[in-house]
Amino acid sequence: MEFVSEALIERKVEEVSGSLEDVLFAFRQMQPVLYAWLMSEQFRLLTEAERELLLFTSLVLWSAIRAEGGGEDLVEERQIGEIEERNWALWEQTGSGAFRHRLDPFFEGYPQEDLLAYVEDSLLLSEEQKENELGVTPEGRPLLFISLKTLIDVLIGEAPA
Repeated sequence: MEFVSEALIERKVEEVSGSLEDVLFAFRQMQPVLYAWLMSEQFRLLTEAERELLLFTSLVLWSAIRAEGGGEDLVEERQIGEIEERNWALWEQTGSGAFRHRLDPFFEGYPQEDLLAYVEDSLLLSEEQKENELGVTPEGRPLLFISLKTLIDVLIGEAPA
């Protein structure tokens, strides 16, 4: 699989925004287990806006990864569980502190850094979002980050440690 660039991600944001229902339909058909996981009970802890962000960001990530030759293999529930567990273990090892600083270990040597940076940027509040109260809650941020990192990992074929 090729490296997914920031420019490609930006194009995919526009494409997904313009044809959300079509991309969602394709995603559900091609990755039914991943779709079911994203719709699972564990994400009911998130606000409605956070669940919408999770789904939209997942579709952008999937579209960008597919454009560079990844994401074709059918993801299995076991893969998701193993990789999610590994990502949560790394999160716990980072201790406490500012959200942005806790992400540093996830970037070290990561093969798809631009995808991870897109996730980070998606989860940090802009001033406009703060004013409109449309942003991601501090409680939802870790769950969203770990889940989206897990999605990237399973789609690019990162093996559990």
